Amino acid sequence: MWAADGITFYGVFHTHPGAPGYERLSGADTAYIQRIMRSTAAELLYFPIVMAGKKLVPYAARQQNGQISIEKTVLTIV
Repeated sequence: MWAADGITFYGVFHTHPGAPGYERLSGADTAYIQRIMRSTAAELLYFPIVMAGKKLVPYAARQQNGQISIEKTVLTIV
């Protein structure tokens, strides 16, 4: 339905507390990202963590040859 309306899915953001140590994806975050990646043909999607204090910690998930990798990345917000 999104494609028919000209909407492109680029990923999902979610929030974490602003405390130190919460800048990493949890095991549940990683499992959720893998499920999303397996349900789409997308090769690249973004999963930034939005933290208290206006901090953004961007992660990218890549899917290639049936393998999924998730790494911290750099995003430019325009």
